[in-house]
Amino acid sequence: MKIADKLYKAVREHSPTSIAIDVTSCCNFKCLHCFNESGQAKNDDLSDEEFFDAVRQIRDLHPISVCLCGGEPFMRFNRVVEALKILNGNVGQVNMVSNGWFATHEKLCQLKELGLKTYQVSLDGKNAFQHDNFRGVPGAFEHVVNAIKLAHAVGLQTVVAITPNKFNHKSISDILEMCYNWGVGFVRSMPLIPMGRGAKNQKFILSTDEYITYQTELRKAKERYQNRMMVEWGDPMDHLIRMPVNAKEGIHTYEIDIKSNGDIVPSIYFPITVGNIRNVTLQECWDNGFNLIWENPELLSLIGDIQDLHDFGKFFDNMGDKSKYILEMKK
Repeated sequence: MKIADKLYKAVREHSPTSIAIDVTSCCNFKCLHCFNESGQAKNDDLSDEEFFDAVRQIRDLHPISVCLCGGEPFMRFNRVVEALKILNGNVGQVNMVSNGWFATHEKLCQLKELGLKTYQVSLDGKNAFQHDNFRGVPGAFEHVVNAIKLAHAVGLQTVVAITPNKFNHKSISDILEMCYNWGVGFVRSMPLIPMGRGAKNQKFILSTDEYITYQTELRKAKERYQNRMMVEWGDPMDHLIRMPVNAKEGIHTYEIDIKSNGDIVPSIYFPITVGNIRNVTLQECWDNGFNLIWENPELLSLIGDIQDLHDFGKFFDNMGDKSKYILEMKK
């Protein structure tokens, strides 16, 4: 079956069109805002074979888009390589999110040859002071700049993610100009979320006035770089509003997220899980109600009071000692 036919089959049968999987929880950075609190590998991370089994399940669902996330995927480079071998020719495109530290010309060429389409890195400053202080590692700025230039040179679609914070928000125009000069095709910016390490570093969150000024500069840049570099503002609140509305209109869920420990979640921003890849397959999960998860009254009740970013913190306060909430799916 040709890949186009597989993708059509996925859409026609309401299979997920997008799947993201955390390659690992391990990361060499100590980013102040990391909602996953990545760092030392967690004891319950999937083993190599469990991870590869999950990737094979993703392959069999033929999604249009797959994201290899983290943690830092390059710290489990063997998993990235094997995942691309499994997915190549069976899904629409594979993207990867990275901090850029371990990028080399040879590795990026290898990943491109294996089918990697988009390489996303985070750039949180116009200089080492801004970026390194936010990312928690000296030398981070030098490495990410090198990674951006290498990715462009080998022909990968290069995406830069920017998190506005007290260090960098006044420098957004300079950061965007650097990205354009380096050949970046797409820049995505989204707010610092008060969860994980972000909950402990809320002093770096912009004020309302600062956000207004920041987004004004983004809009100007969007016009300035139109047709040459896409500039986008992403709001984590968007899917909490959009997905329930879509469900009422009969539009099924289109994305599945899988955490590094195998938890299958409706949103990466909440410790709400519907099961674990170790004891339920993705197909079973989908057929048993995940395709209608945004109609689930229990889920809607849990997140119903979240109206803005600050409500994320209240949600976790209400969680108390619960590390995660198990949601019962209903067809």
